[in-house]
Amino acid sequence: MTTINSAEDLIRIARDNEEFRDALRRELLTEELLALPQTVATLTDNVNALTKGIEEYKYSTDSLLSRVVERLDRQHELYRRQHDDLARFRGNYATDAARAKDKVVAELFAQHRGMRRIQVRPLTKDDLDYMLSENIEAVEALRLRERSWLTFPKADIIAEVTERRKPSLAFYVVIEASYTADTEDVLRATDHAKILRCATGLDAYAVVAGVRTVPSIEGSVFDEAAQLTGANDEEAALWFQLDEDVLEPQDPC
Repeated sequence: MTTINSAEDLIRIARDNEEFRDALRRELLTEELLALPQTVATLTDNVNALTKGIEEYKYSTDSLLSRVVERLDRQHELYRRQHDDLARFRGNYATDAARAKDKVVAELFAQHRGMRRIQVRPLTKDDLDYMLSENIEAVEALRLRERSWLTFPKADIIAEVTERRKPSLAFYVVIEASYTADTEDVLRATDHAKILRCATGLDAYAVVAGVRTVPSIEGSVFDEAAQLTGANDEEAALWFQLDEDVLEPQDPC
């Protein structure tokens, strides 16, 4: 028989005898504490499973978010192309509408000059290219924006105006057309008018035609031809209102 005289004897016996140790543990510990290792193991398994589930959920969410962003990017690009197409569509119709009104615009200035019978001839790209080529040094001396050399031959409308009873030219009209006119339209029209005055020695009137203007438009924009001619301001242009109805496609029937 084993004699236990001290706590050290009890500890030694518990270490050496597994059956005694288990019996002692059952006597000293509650059921909850006895089950703690298994509980911890189960909890660890649950935490691992939860962690794996969170990772899978994150992967799934990231993948879904990536697809949503990709779809939004495609929709944004589609919207941008549609917006650009609409802007070009409106711009083309504005230019066509202004071309149909070039004589009306010319008559505004002709009346101010006392001219009754006029004829209007739009200049071609070749005409404008030739005009630049024949006056390179004079135009360079104007120190205009570099882009003017590119935009002048592609101007929306540049037309020469003559009086039918007189063979000589009288003046030019320069029309930049946009659905919504902005500062760039004013700058193009006035730059092109400066080139014409320099190259021909004749009057050239800058005109901006459109349905509306942006609120932040810069530069002098007059509503009356008499105001423009009276101002004698090379940086100014005439505003010519286009009716929105004329920008819609017309029924051929």
